[in-house]
Amino acid sequence: MNDNTPHNLLPVCRAFSGREADLDRLLGMVTAGRVCQLTGPAGIGKSELVRAVGHRARQGGAFPHGVFHIAMDDAGHPATLIGDLVLLLRFDETKDFNKSLGGRRILVIWDQMDTLLATRPEAVAEALNIKLGGVDTLHHLVVSRSGMADVPAMALGPLDPAVTRAVFTANLPQSVSARPADDDPALAAALDILGGNPLAIQVAAGWCHPPNWTDDLELALQKRTEPDGLARMLGVALHGLGDEPMRLLALLHAFPGGATAETVDSTFGSESAEPLARLRKAGLLAASDQRHTLHPALRRFVAERLGPLRADAFREQAAVFLHQMLRECRNQVDAGHVTPAMQFMLREWPNLRAAFTWAVARMEKAGVDLDEDCELILDYCFVLFHLFTNRFMFSEGLAWMEVGRAAALEVGKPHELALIRDYIGILDIYLHNDQAGQAELEAALAAFRGLGEQSGIASAGYHLGLLAFRGGDLATAQNLFEEVLPLLRGSSNRAFAAQATTFLGQIHLGQGNARLAHDTLSDAMALYQEQTISIELRLNTLFGLARAALALGDEEESLDRVREAVSVAFGVSPRVATAALPNILQMAEAYLTHAGGGRFGAFTESLTGLVEKLRGANPHPEIAREWAMTCHLMGKLSDLLTHMAPLLGADPAGTAERVGAEARELDALSGGLLGVERWVNDWLARRAAAG
Repeated sequence: MNDNTPHNLLPVCRAFSGREADLDRLLGMVTAGRVCQLTGPAGIGKSELVRAVGHRARQGGAFPHGVFHIAMDDAGHPATLIGDLVLLLRFDETKDFNKSLGGRRILVIWDQMDTLLATRPEAVAEALNIKLGGVDTLHHLVVSRSGMADVPAMALGPLDPAVTRAVFTANLPQSVSARPADDDPALAAALDILGGNPLAIQVAAGWCHPPNWTDDLELALQKRTEPDGLARMLGVALHGLGDEPMRLLALLHAFPGGATAETVDSTFGSESAEPLARLRKAGLLAASDQRHTLHPALRRFVAERLGPLRADAFREQAAVFLHQMLRECRNQVDAGHVTPAMQFMLREWPNLRAAFTWAVARMEKAGVDLDEDCELILDYCFVLFHLFTNRFMFSEGLAWMEVGRAAALEVGKPHELALIRDYIGILDIYLHNDQAGQAELEAALAAFRGLGEQSGIASAGYHLGLLAFRGGDLATAQNLFEEVLPLLRGSSNRAFAAQATTFLGQIHLGQGNARLAHDTLSDAMALYQEQTISIELRLNTLFGLARAALALGDEEESLDRVREAVSVAFGVSPRVATAALPNILQMAEAYLTHAGGGRFGAFTESLTGLVEKLRGANPHPEIAREWAMTCHLMGKLSDLLTHMAPLLGADPAGTAERVGAEARELDALSGGLLGVERWVNDWLARRAAAG
């Protein structure tokens, strides 16, 4: 038994029984094949069975790296399928999925897949077999009513009569002291009508009270004439309550992740108390953490039975939820308060996703209230962009932004269209689609300039400047950064202002304008005091300041900046510290060429002192090994630079060979990260050419 396997499985219902043979069979299918499926009608117990299979697979050790359950509810977009798994596994979306998986054995249970299979079966097949496939260690169990073609399937049937009676008895209220007799023919006939449906059996048992429990059951079965046992149970739960429970069910259907008590109260007021109590009593509703959630197996049933009559209520509740909550999120994002907005998005993700999916489906069908749906989609996209970029789920974000583009075009909103194009361009950059990103950003920038939208000009201009900087077009980058910096400084996104200032400082440094570079990079450091900025950019700024100070002849400030940069890098993590070592090589180059290398000795002495200090640190035990390797690399680099000092004068016999050997050793230790041997050879060649 392995209780340490990562999972997000809920406990199996206490009334789960009579499925041992089904459990063993399905577990065998899950273990043997990469993709299999479970089918069966509503309420038959599919979700409970796959949950039990998940726990058995976890405990048996077949999937030691994780067993995860994802309920798709009414989601119907391919990006949701991929995005949920990437978010759950916390993978870096910019990397190849199979490489991120790294051979880990994981089982993913895709529950409630009916809508997605009905609307986009090809997308499901592509996701499971291509984007999430290609390796034997990631297994998928797909759960739906009808299933999909060409995939091994197990159809879950009704409980047999003996198990039906046992489940019914187990779910009788505790107040029922008298238990049914095994040979009670009236009870047998009544239970037979329920058709072995576990959910209908549980609900029926919840309505029985002594001393007339059989009368109660017969009453429950007579309230509705439909052949479906769930319909009868729903009829009993709603009997005599008028239209209010219908509206309540419509509201709960709009909230697959559960509606908060505040949401229900704000919609219904005190009138919700009795319907809520009746629904909970009937087992149709669960309440936990101040949320009211419709029983998962009843969601499809409610949609089918109430949907045609209550589609307006579904749309109304989804629209109210999105308008209120997303507008609040967008206001927080616009004000620079991204973290609370993201926390809300993650907390309400199932509800947001379902409501957005309905809006997308209606837009694609060009249904009524199209303008309202497009407004919802646009609000959603503006907030979702920040969620996906914060979670590194860039291609999923790109898929949603394309939906947003279609919505903006549909309603003719040039400002929103420009924003969406800006977002698409940014996501393309993150995905290294630089050419596509540049085209989108240029179109967005032109539109923003035409609209006079300053924040849009700042965003698109900054990212175009970033592309130009990366591509070596420093003149274009400088022009763009100088244009947008005043706008960025006056906006809520001062992080971009700090980054653009750093890039400008590096451009000035490359142009040989040390004074302007120093002033610009000092401004960047002042901005960094206000922001949580990429540590890489902060280090680049510190090392740039060190080079600029050295060029201005302020060697003390230069050494101080080097010491500060190294201390910052080693204070974050071994990985960041190792990544900073190439910057130390650049600083060594600057000291070797400055004033004939006269201060190179002071530079190497400073590094030696830092190495001794770092080696005396007491890191967390989990990173002790990485820390020791990083300190070893730092020490070796410091030794090599110290041994290079004599090469500035007369070349003692064997010094160059010794340095070359140390450089090769460093490259081997760092896996080629530093390129020290090439750097040493280039420097020796330049030294020889200079005579």
